[in-house]
Amino acid sequence: MKVPFARKIAFAAFSILLSSLSFAAGKASSFTAAQLREKALKQDSVQEGISFIQEHLEECASPADKRSSLHFLGTLQEQLGIYSEASRSYAKAAAIAAGDAAGVEKVSAEQLVLDAVRCCLNSGDWENADSYLNSAVRSSKDKKVLAFVNLYSVWSALCRAQSYAEASDSIELLAAYASMESMESVRPAVLFTLWFLTDKKIYSEALRKSYPNSAEYALIKGSAQIANVPFWYFVPRSVYPKSGFAETEYTDSPAENAAAPAKADSKAAGKSNSKTDEKASAAKTASGGEEKNPPQAENKTSGSGKNLPPAGAEVLGARVRYQVGFFGVNKNAQDLIDRLKAKGFDAYCFTETRSSGKTYYVVVVDENKAGNISQKLKAAGFDNYPIK
Repeated sequence: MKVPFARKIAFAAFSILLSSLSFAAGKASSFTAAQLREKALKQDSVQEGISFIQEHLEECASPADKRSSLHFLGTLQEQLGIYSEASRSYAKAAAIAAGDAAGVEKVSAEQLVLDAVRCCLNSGDWENADSYLNSAVRSSKDKKVLAFVNLYSVWSALCRAQSYAEASDSIELLAAYASMESMESVRPAVLFTLWFLTDKKIYSEALRKSYPNSAEYALIKGSAQIANVPFWYFVPRSVYPKSGFAETEYTDSPAENAAAPAKADSKAAGKSNSKTDEKASAAKTASGGEEKNPPQAENKTSGSGKNLPPAGAEVLGARVRYQVGFFGVNKNAQDLIDRLKAKGFDAYCFTETRSSGKTYYVVVVDENKAGNISQKLKAAGFDNYPIK
């Protein structure tokens, strides 16, 4: 059947109209990074803002908008302490070959990689941190970026260390960095790390003289508090705090670390004001000697059955427990459990096997009905970190 020519034209015009309407509808459902951020901030909570961005990521108007949206998503996740997810968001953003979206914060691909590394270290994930550090960022031509690569590489090594003795090489390297001109942009973080590990006054004095208004020195004075991030909570060190960071509150070194080396004397000077350095400063918190990073993987009860959770461990329908130690050697975990039990705490451990195949032993104490077990542990001299 032949279709009249006029009808053909009308049909073609109608088809074009439908295509135009469809295209317009598609464009209406897309978001620029600035629009997605604005809508996310209007949600009732940060978590809802995160969910909104995740739901609409694929509707971003361009690769640049998606890249910037992933960066903002990472900052929200980091704000909530969801470090593993934040590191993945930053890494995904860094992998998108696009420029900065209009109307939002500008950030380089190298900075995004450093953000991913920082979040990995905050969660104790040195394996992924090393993976990101061994990318193109290591050959950066930006001196500040390279300074952070060097600093984060040492922090990753500290993350792996199971005792203060194993941290000696890192301490020597940091001591060398403290006087290098190339490390000037991160020198406050270097000095703080050296002081935190060794308790040597030479480093706190260097911060006091050269950086009296820095976040690092505020932490040492005890005039600032730090977020509870796993990495710094359990990094090996020569002494243990009773509470806070203030130097006057420190005890003597425990017997098991009395012979540990502390080769860390060096010059210290310089200045840092970089935005990333402020973020790095936010990773500092109290530690517990050999005890290290809380796991991010699913918890598994120790197969020996020797230290099972005590009766009544379930509190208010969900287990809340406080990690007091994280070890690569079962004997060290058992020794800590014995010390905790001697102080009246129902301590036990479970194991975690990481992607490298290495099994770790996690020492924990369950929350009590009064909700004050963390304070009791700290009063007894045991730093701790909440996990579920």
